[in-house]
Amino acid sequence: MKKDPFAGLSGLDQQLFQQSTTKQQNNQTTLPPTNESTTNRSNQRSLSRANEPPDQRSIEATSQRSNEATRPRAAPLRGQEFNRMSERHSHDIFHDQVRWLNRAKVEIDERYGRRVTVNGLVQLALDVLRKDYELNKARSNIVRVLVRGETVNVPAGDGEGS
Repeated sequence: MKKDPFAGLSGLDQQLFQQSTTKQQNNQTTLPPTNESTTNRSNQRSLSRANEPPDQRSIEATSQRSNEATRPRAAPLRGQEFNRMSERHSHDIFHDQVRWLNRAKVEIDERYGRRVTVNGLVQLALDVLRKDYELNKARSNIVRVLVRGETVNVPAGDGEGS
């Protein structure tokens, strides 16, 4: 005769592995009650996040999502002659950069009547940075700023852009 490995269990653990005769007869199963300490900790975390500034809450949500698996997506940039597959990656950016991206997105929509996305802005910026490096190598902004510690070299414009 085999010894029952669950015989010494009591309380919640026992509820997980035992069914009452009524439940067996009705062929129904129910989940055990939730652990109140887990629920309370979850509620406390939610309440403490409610008092944080919105930027901090969005960063935490983003960092939680960044652990998700990446998946390729078809997302060609406008003006590209070929389709490029995009992938989701998480990279840290500064708060002022996020705010600028959001303001630029709204301004472009209002001024030019065209909807752009933050993703589109970031993808374009990476393409411009890539082209700068391919054309200028040692004189590129990547080498000048990130390797040599110089300031960013951006051609001056009139600010109007017709």
